Amino acid sequence: KKLDPIPDKKEKEREKKYHELQKAEAALLAEIRKKAKPDGAPGAVARLVPEGSKLQALAFSPIGTKLATLALGNAEGLVIWDLAKLEPEKKIEFKAGADAMTHELRFSPDGKLLLVLGRQENVLRVYDVTEGKSAKELDLAKALPTSAGFSEDGTQLIATVRVQGESQDKIKIWTVADWKETEIKVSLAKSFGIVSPRGDRIIEIDEGGSEIAILEQPSFALLIKHKGDARLRRFDPSEGTLSIDGRYLGIAHKKDNATQELVLIDLEKKAEATTVLKGAEPMTHPRISPDSRHIVVSVNGEEKLIDISKKAQIGSRKANSTGFDFSPGGIFLASAVQKDDTIEIHLLAVEDLQKVLIKIEAPTP
Repeated sequence: KKLDPIPDKKEKEREKKYHELQKAEAALLAEIRKKAKPDGAPGAVARLVPEGSKLQALAFSPIGTKLATLALGNAEGLVIWDLAKLEPEKKIEFKAGADAMTHELRFSPDGKLLLVLGRQENVLRVYDVTEGKSAKELDLAKALPTSAGFSEDGTQLIATVRVQGESQDKIKIWTVADWKETEIKVSLAKSFGIVSPRGDRIIEIDEGGSEIAILEQPSFALLIKHKGDARLRRFDPSEGTLSIDGRYLGIAHKKDNATQELVLIDLEKKAEATTVLKGAEPMTHPRISPDSRHIVVSVNGEEKLIDISKKAQIGSRKANSTGFDFSPGGIFLASAVQKDDTIEIHLLAVEDLQKVLIKIEAPTP
C-alpha cells in the first residue's frame, strides 16, 4: 500500500515543537557549560549519581529539561532529575517485583506521567511525576509486556503483551482518563509487537523475521504488510531501537563468529537493510537520535556515534555504558555508566562527541 503523507499541519506542528525543544536544550547546555566539568567523566558536560547499585532504565522527559532514572540494588528508587540544577527534583518510592530483571521508562507527551514496564512482571506501573507517587497499576493477569507507550496526544496507553504459553502478542489499549481497557486484533500470527516512541504505530514482526506489519493510529488499522528480514528474528525489544516515527529499526546483529553488525532496517521499504557498522566485538544498546541522523551503540567499553547517511563513525569515547537516551531535541545524550557497585549518568553534548572526541582519537603524526 502506498503511504499516505503526514498532513502538512501535523508535520509542521511536530517540526515547530522539535525546533523549540532544540532551542531550549541549547540554552540549557550553555548554562551547564558555565559549571565545572566533572572529573572522571571524559567528554561529559555533567554527571549525575543515582542511589542504587544497578541502573535499570533512563529516559528524558518530552519537555527536555528533566531525566528519569530507575535504579535497583541497595537503594531502589525512581528519580526525576532537574537538569537545570543537576539534582534530584523528585524521588518516587519503587519496589521491583521479585523476578523483574529488565525495565523500560516512557513518559506521557506532557511529561506528567511516567510508565514503568518490567519485562518479567504481570503489571504496568504508571506514576504521577508532579505528585511523585503511583497513579495506576494495570494488571496484565497472566501476560507479560513486550512493549508499551503513550499515544501522541496522551489520551491512551498502548501495550503489546504475551500470555504465557501462547505464540503471539496481544494489543491492549487503556484510556488514560478512566483506565478502561480494550483489545484490538493483531495482523500477523505468531508475532511480537513494538509500540513506536511516539505511540502512533505498532510494528508487528513475525517470530521468524519473515514478515512485517505496520499498524497506525487513530484505530491502528493495517498500513503496510510486506516481507521482513531474517535478522529480525533475533531482535530483542529491550536491546534494539526504533526511530521516533516508527520507520527505522536498529538491531545489533551477530553475522558470524568473527563479525558483528549494526544494521538499520527501513520498515517502510520492504525491510530494506543498511549495515552502518561492522566489527569483531559485540554491540549493545543501540539508540537512534530524534532526527534519525545518528545512532549510538556500546562496543566493548566504548561508545560509538555513527552518522547513518555516511555509514561512518564520527565520534566515540571510552566508557562502560549500559544504556543511552537522546534528549527530545537531540542536543544531549545521557549515558549510563556502571562503575563497580555505583552508577553514574554522564550527560554528553552530541556536538562534543562529533568534534572534541574525534579530535582526541586522531592518529598522532
